[in-house]
Amino acid sequence: MSEPPALDRPAMEAFLALTIERRGLGYRADFATWDLLIEVDHLRRTRGELHAELTVFGPWGPGGTFHRGAHNLSSVTARGSLARSLAERTAGQHPLVPWREVVERLAVTVLLAEQEATPTELVGQRPAAESAAWRVEPILPRSKPTILYGEGGTGKSYLALALALSVETGEEIVPGWRPIRAPTLYLDWETDADDLDCRVKAIAAGAGLDYPSLRYRSCAVPLASMVDGLAAEVAAQGIGLLAVDSVGLASGQGHEGAEASETTLRLFAALRAIGTTSLLVDHVAKIEGAVETRHARPYGSVYKTNLARSTFELRRFASPGEDGLTHLGLYHTKSNLSRLLPPQGIAMHHTDGTVVFTREPLVDELTAPLTTPARIALWLQRQRRGTVKEIAEALGEDETKVRVALNRHKGRQFAKAGESWGLLDRIHGEGIVQ
Repeated sequence: MSEPPALDRPAMEAFLALTIERRGLGYRADFATWDLLIEVDHLRRTRGELHAELTVFGPWGPGGTFHRGAHNLSSVTARGSLARSLAERTAGQHPLVPWREVVERLAVTVLLAEQEATPTELVGQRPAAESAAWRVEPILPRSKPTILYGEGGTGKSYLALALALSVETGEEIVPGWRPIRAPTLYLDWETDADDLDCRVKAIAAGAGLDYPSLRYRSCAVPLASMVDGLAAEVAAQGIGLLAVDSVGLASGQGHEGAEASETTLRLFAALRAIGTTSLLVDHVAKIEGAVETRHARPYGSVYKTNLARSTFELRRFASPGEDGLTHLGLYHTKSNLSRLLPPQGIAMHHTDGTVVFTREPLVDELTAPLTTPARIALWLQRQRRGTVKEIAEALGEDETKVRVALNRHKGRQFAKAGESWGLLDRIHGEGIVQ
């Protein structure tokens, strides 16, 4: 083909026939007339304009890759500049492509596709879903993203691995967390396969599991860049849980001039495209995590908390003299799907190449971020009863604050007999738990 033929409009439409399909968060465009493929990835909006990375495959470049670069699809000027550049590089070569028409057709098609709304459908009368609501009850809702966050060194990765191994084997590794068995994939941006292998073996040994294995991938690029391959792998292997360690590196860096929330939005869009349960390990801002008397938040964009369906903060306390024993406090800080769970105490014991998880009452050192009524309730669970003065001294609280909390929840959570207070006996509706 030497020159594009002079064609009327219907003929030109056929000549520029374009097949385009959605691939992950981008598109794959096929101009069959010239054996020309164009991949459109890393779509993002900046100041109302749609930017993307284009990769052009054709017979002109080494290995079939002819061009790769970031472009503004919304700008007519930018599209014209791209078309001229491609035309100059292929001048005198075959086939001779009408680049201006090709670039315009591609850009307009993608712009329209990005503006297309999903079809309207009726809700409220849909049949109940047959699948279980949980991947790990009551911690990981099925097919939804959950964030586990805390300061460095709190044991987040160990707890995430315990959950992943629990789903992989169907065994209840953390008592009370009941898994629905499914293949699991652990995506790691922070360490390496040798380190994870040692941790998996230790957790498995502590749980009495023989020769466990876990799908693992060491990652170096943002999760959104891997979405096509991951979606295919998840579908082919029936992956029921995707563990992401950790969110900051998995999100990647934003483009210059882009909104601060861009990387977070792309991460959650990628998870939505992959379409399975996800556990996201995340950090907290140091200044926020250092404030012990209130809950911290995941580091960075508020969209993390908004887009996750459930979030948990993890804190730790290692008592001097308790070699290998770490006390964990797990706090349910957000849920779109159920009531918030009460604070949970977990003991993590490292010894002789094993890691064992057991349940325990939340230790006093980990009750600081709780409300006063919650701290009183935990103390009364252990001590059974106490006066206002005894409770206040034990919690390090002002007596007036304790008295107000007890009276405000009297008859609903607490009960009084003489000068002593205790937890309300919910079975009989009266008295103090003895």
